[in-house]
Amino acid sequence: MPYDYESLPYCTADEGAAAEASRGRRRLTLGQLLMGERSRLTPYPMHLRRDVVCGVLCTTAVSPADVEVLARRVRDGYRARLSIDELPLIPGGSSAAGAPPRYRVVGFEVSPASVDHVWEGAASGTPSLRTCPVNTSSDSPLVLTPGGKAAVNVTYTYDVSWRPSEVAWATRWDALTPVSTGRVTVQWFAVANSALLSCTLTAVVAVIILRTLKRDVARYAALEALVDGDDGADEFGAAEDYGGWKLLRGDVFRAPPHAERLAALGGVGSQLAVMAAATVLVGILGFLSPSRRGGLLSMLVTLWVLSSAAAGYVSARLYKALGGSSRHWLPSALGVALGLPAFTFSTLLFLNAVLWASGSVGATPFSALLALVALWFGATTPLTLAGARLGHRVKAYDFPVRTNQIPRPVPLQPAVLRAPWCHLAVGAVPFACVMIELRYTLDSLWRGDLYGGFFFVTLCFFLLVVVSAECAVVLVYAKLVHEDHAVVWDAFLAPAASGLYVFAYSVAWLVRSPDLGGASVVSDLLFVVYNLLVAVCFGLLTGAVGLISVLWFMRRIFGAVRSD
Repeated sequence: MPYDYESLPYCTADEGAAAEASRGRRRLTLGQLLMGERSRLTPYPMHLRRDVVCGVLCTTAVSPADVEVLARRVRDGYRARLSIDELPLIPGGSSAAGAPPRYRVVGFEVSPASVDHVWEGAASGTPSLRTCPVNTSSDSPLVLTPGGKAAVNVTYTYDVSWRPSEVAWATRWDALTPVSTGRVTVQWFAVANSALLSCTLTAVVAVIILRTLKRDVARYAALEALVDGDDGADEFGAAEDYGGWKLLRGDVFRAPPHAERLAALGGVGSQLAVMAAATVLVGILGFLSPSRRGGLLSMLVTLWVLSSAAAGYVSARLYKALGGSSRHWLPSALGVALGLPAFTFSTLLFLNAVLWASGSVGATPFSALLALVALWFGATTPLTLAGARLGHRVKAYDFPVRTNQIPRPVPLQPAVLRAPWCHLAVGAVPFACVMIELRYTLDSLWRGDLYGGFFFVTLCFFLLVVVSAECAVVLVYAKLVHEDHAVVWDAFLAPAASGLYVFAYSVAWLVRSPDLGGASVVSDLLFVVYNLLVAVCFGLLTGAVGLISVLWFMRRIFGAVRSD
């Protein structure tokens, strides 16, 4: 939960200098506003290649209440985010500058120190600091003890040291996104495990399609030939052995309950899949510069608008494929246009109210909220309805079999194939593909670290899509073999259950992070709610992949046998 820099008893910038700097500074983007970023001019005057030794900023009176606030912020792990020439600071050594004839800042490093400054010469009218220049090995540190009764005068000083550097301007961010050898090894190990899991599932699906299904189709064809009087079909067994998934050919494409809701969920999930694919593509191509804070969030908002038409189109196509009425496509389209955006916007309003009540500057400004509402109802909703209308006018998918008028009874299923246990078991597999990368993503988002591993994110996303599709296909085939034709919702819910694991892992990560968990109730609430939103989106994405893959799979296998 961020707070204003000037909420603490620090030196403030001159109003005239701040006004002059604000005129030449770029306006904050929508992504920066949504992130709660509020940039201000600091009182530290710096001039390129001009060193400063023990420059005095100001002397402020720190009251006992200010000391309590400082102690609480230090205990909660707060830190100021300073930047110069779009570069954030690095705790440690010294600053750096480029080579002549043109100078550019390629590094910004800060070493904080606490010194109890002592003034002398006040009687002569020319006071000076006896503790300048600062020597941390001999000077006494300034100690502010909570619970004091009187205000304490604190003098702020600063040093500036410019040093030439061989770092090129194009690579100045490399020092800010270091990736240790151990972390790379762990990430490669995680990718290898995910790839092995994907290959195993691919082999299982290949066996189902190329061997089991081929044998089943041959058996069914032989049995049909036996019925027609072909004695050569006896090698496949008696007619009473006829059973399994082909018995469901007249029921498997029956319209599921609440088809419009399932189609809306599939449309939203497909939109999230498009957004995720575009994001990792842009990231791996290097277009997401860390110098543009809020750039990722701004791009996600843009992708949300641009992919709305595709979401409406997919939802309409799914609704017709699931047996929905051609005259009632509007509820499904409205579910896409209003469902997830309403949930997200309500969450944002709730968190905004909490931040406003807590006095934090992280609350989204009213102008940014109005911009989101304008994009929602002025752009995404019309685009979604237009895409749904187009999908409604396209011819529906031709299924290879006709649906019977009387539904076939579903026999009692084995315990392992009953909901919700089969959903929870299958949902754990896609989560396993991203678990390690999820940990590093949480570290980057909530510890303020810069993340540069888009290559691993791209691999994990590709494996996630493949594994989600294959898990859904394997589960649906197992249920079809046991003569359960009501499998369409299972195709969505089973991969979507991975969102539960994502949320549970995020909460466990918070509990096992002593520097973050328990800092404040509001901070923990922000973490839980934001990660709940991420888990919902993750589940919708994987569920949509599973649903679309299973519909393709059932069209393929039932199209390979001859209908009666």
